[in-house]
Amino acid sequence: MAKKVIFCNNNIKGQLHFRKEIMDSFEKDGWQVILIVPKFTHTEPIMKQLGKSWKLYEMDMEPNSINPIKDSTYLFDLLKIYRKEKPDIVFNYTIKPNIYSTIAAKIAGIKTVDMLAGLGYIFEGNSLHKKIGRGIYKSALRLADKVLVLNENNKKVLLDGKYVSPDKLLLLKGGEGVSLTRYPYKKMEFASVRFLMIARVLYSKGYQEYVEAARIVKSKYPEVEFELLGSIDHTSPARVPQEIIERDSKNGDIKYLGTTSDVPSFVLREGVVLAIPSKYLEGLNRSLMEGAAMGRPIITTDNPGCRETVNDGINGFLVPASDSKALAEAMIRFIELPADKKIEMAEASHRKAESDFNVSHVIDTYKSLVKELIND
Repeated sequence: MAKKVIFCNNNIKGQLHFRKEIMDSFEKDGWQVILIVPKFTHTEPIMKQLGKSWKLYEMDMEPNSINPIKDSTYLFDLLKIYRKEKPDIVFNYTIKPNIYSTIAAKIAGIKTVDMLAGLGYIFEGNSLHKKIGRGIYKSALRLADKVLVLNENNKKVLLDGKYVSPDKLLLLKGGEGVSLTRYPYKKMEFASVRFLMIARVLYSKGYQEYVEAARIVKSKYPEVEFELLGSIDHTSPARVPQEIIERDSKNGDIKYLGTTSDVPSFVLREGVVLAIPSKYLEGLNRSLMEGAAMGRPIITTDNPGCRETVNDGINGFLVPASDSKALAEAMIRFIELPADKKIEMAEASHRKAESDFNVSHVIDTYKSLVKELIND
């Protein structure tokens, strides 16, 4: 009988985007791959990406709600699945799976690994419900057999706050990795420059700073384009209203490109420089890793989860968070570089991705974890 591995997440699109190579590798090794996600997150194109032998459970779960009755139902539904499937190991991602799936697996006597891709909203601020949420989170993480984080800052927060013991915490220094095949390198000449921000359209991702920097740069270099690629989040407290995006687009400050399932087709155009001024508590920014793999220079903030993708002055520039003037100055500095220096930065990004962000290293880590935990 094949061994079984469950991946529990709050979004099937994110699970496939970030971890498809990992799940494919389990399937290749003869494992039964099982996904657990909320019902509302699937679409037909996404479903076509599932492995032929994978099993999918779609649950009644709302990632952003704080309804104890619904959360209790989610917990007991997970417990039913784990008792039925009897998986060898469960990997959990995002807050609610990290909490409720970990508890359910513990009750069922199943090994669990929790990943905190980023600390997220629950660690921002000290409102009563966030303090309560962090308390619940701490209790759940202590039940996990291993906890994965993607940057040193998040590791420090969890250790200082005693969310997890040092022997259970593992830092993935290269984040969740990227496929160098799916995000191929392409050399650019940089006869022109265009800046591209890839992110959910949130103020916490640096939307306002990007627009303000665009205005500053365009006052000196009006021909330079500033593009924004990413989904409009209508539920987040940090959302940017659609009328603001339309206004800034109409004014010519930025060009909003909408969303895509084919990021390389936008990134691999001539002259693209990734500019993502995130203020968010990132794990390790996926778009920046993908951009590095494809050989794009990077301008981003000296913020945990972003700074790890840039060797300042080598493959891009780091700027302080929430500083549109510093962001604009870094952009102008890049524009004024000789073409050969721009190409050197692009090549340095690709080399960094090869050494630091290759998904094959992450697959090896998963396999080592499974061997350690199941043998135990």
